[in-house]
Amino acid sequence: MTGSTVKMGEYSAEQIRNGATPVPFDISLQNCVRVTNIETKLVSTKVGTENGQLLGNTLTGNDAAKGVGVLIEGLATSKNPLMTLKPNDSNSVYKDYDPRGKDDTTGGVYPDQDTGITYPLHFQATLQQDGTIPIEAGEFKATSTFQVTYP
Repeated sequence: MTGSTVKMGEYSAEQIRNGATPVPFDISLQNCVRVTNIETKLVSTKVGTENGQLLGNTLTGNDAAKGVGVLIEGLATSKNPLMTLKPNDSNSVYKDYDPRGKDDTTGGVYPDQDTGITYPLHFQATLQQDGTIPIEAGEFKATSTFQVTYP
């Protein structure tokens, strides 16, 4: 999957300081066959200036927002509590589990699925202030890559 966009909406500086509303989003793994353990890491070329847990604004110039970043969290699963995915941190691994994979006896595919199942991974993105940097209104764009493995 490439090119997916999470629309964050518009917020005032006060709303961000007081806790912006998280925006839920999913990454759907398709045609999963006998997948039991799923691990996800987050990689980004731009992180927060003071808070390295945030995805930083890739836009520059007078119209770019300043002092904000996006926090990415994996929602709670049977293998993980709600957790922050820290960009570029090899120890920050969001784990999920598909219990159908381990004991599947359907010859490699799940019942009524000729090519496997679609399995969603659930996340949320939240705009947050980047440390103590003053928030300045403007356009914001953050990019990242989710590295998904099935160990």
